Amino acid sequence: MNRRHTFSVGPTIYIYFRKGISQSALPYRRSVPTWLKLTPEDCKELIYKLAKKGHTPSQIGVILRDSHGVAQVRFRTGNKILRIVKSMGLAPDLPEDLYYLIKKAVAVRKHLERNRKDKDSKFRLILVESRIHRLARYYKAKGSLPPNWKYESSTASALGISQSALPYRRSVPTWLKLTPEDCKELIYKLAKKGHTPSQIGVILRDSHGVAQVRFRTGNKILRIVKSMGLAPDLPEDLYYLIKKAVAVRKHLERNRKDKDSKFRLILVESRIHRLARYYKAKGSLPPNWKYESSTASALVA
Repeated sequence: MNRRHTFSVGPTIYIYFRKGISQSALPYRRSVPTWLKLTPEDCKELIYKLAKKGHTPSQIGVILRDSHGVAQVRFRTGNKILRIVKSMGLAPDLPEDLYYLIKKAVAVRKHLERNRKDKDSKFRLILVESRIHRLARYYKAKGSLPPNWKYESSTASALGISQSALPYRRSVPTWLKLTPEDCKELIYKLAKKGHTPSQIGVILRDSHGVAQVRFRTGNKILRIVKSMGLAPDLPEDLYYLIKKAVAVRKHLERNRKDKDSKFRLILVESRIHRLARYYKAKGSLPPNWKYESSTASALVA
C-alpha cells in the first residue's frame, strides 16, 4: 500500500509516496498444491484442536504452515483462521495485535518499577500506549470491541495477560477412579490441615490426577469448603497481598532509605484497597471491614 506524504520548502510543496514497511508476505502460489492431502474439514478440525489448546490465530497459521504444508488456510477452506475460530466460539477476547501491545506495555511498566530513571523505556511506553489507544479506536469503530471498552494502565495486567491455563480436556477421564464423594472427603481433610483452596487444587491435580475439581464434583473448591464451614476468613488473593505488605513494612523498618520498597508498598496497598472495595460490593467482606497497616500483621498471623 502506497502512502502519500507532503513536505514544504518555502512556497514549494513536495509530494512523495512511501511504501508500507510492515507487511506480511503471501505465498507465491495462490492455488492449493496437488500434493496437499488435507481436506477443508481436516483443516477445520486441526484449527479447533489448536484453538482449544489456547493457541492464537497467528500461532495456528504458523503450525499449519510449518507442520502440515498449508501455506494459506483461506485458499484451502475459503475462510481465514480468525473467522473459523469465531464460528466455533473460540475467538480471543481481545484482537491479537492489541493483546500483544498491551502485553508489551505491561512488561515495560514492570521494568520501570525496578528502573525508574530509564528515560528510553519511558519514551517507549508512551509510543506503545499511543498505539494501543489508536488501535482501540479502530476496533471500536469496526465493532470488534464494545463502545465502552477502555485501556487503563492500572488494570492492563488483568486483560487476559496474567491468566491460569485450564486443562485441554473438560470431561472426566476414564482412568480417574476418584468418585465425587472421595474428592470432597480429600478436600475436607486438606482444609482441616489449613491448606488454602488453591493449595488443595494443586495437591488434587498433582497427587490424584484431578485436573479440575468442578468437572468431577460439579462445584468449585471454595464453594465446597464454604459448605463445610472451613472457608478462610479473608479471600485468598487479599490475604496474600496483606502478607506481602506486612513483609515490605518489616523490611522498611530495617532499611528506611529503600525508596524502591516504599514505592512498591504504595502499589501493594493500593491493590489491597481496590480488592477490599470489590469484595465488600460482592458481599465476601463485611461493609465495615477496613485495612489498617498498624493491625495488618494480626490478619496474617
